[in-house]
Amino acid sequence: RMRKLKRLLLRRINSLEMSIIEGFVMRSEFRESLQYLDCSKSGMVKRSEWDELKSAQEGRQYFRSKPL
Repeated sequence: RMRKLKRLLLRRINSLEMSIIEGFVMRSEFRESLQYLDCSKSGMVKRSEWDELKSAQEGRQYFRSKPL
């Protein structure tokens, strides 16, 4: 049912962690169809890079560039 999800809005969620966002864009069942991801003003520490990850493709590139 969610395999065709195109937009995911996770704004202003305090408990949102980087690993959750990574799971959505890299390993979720809708990773192929996801086009837009908005995590602005989320996380216990508000991360400015999350405000910039507006497309799912940018999110995938961001996580691929992170060291393991």
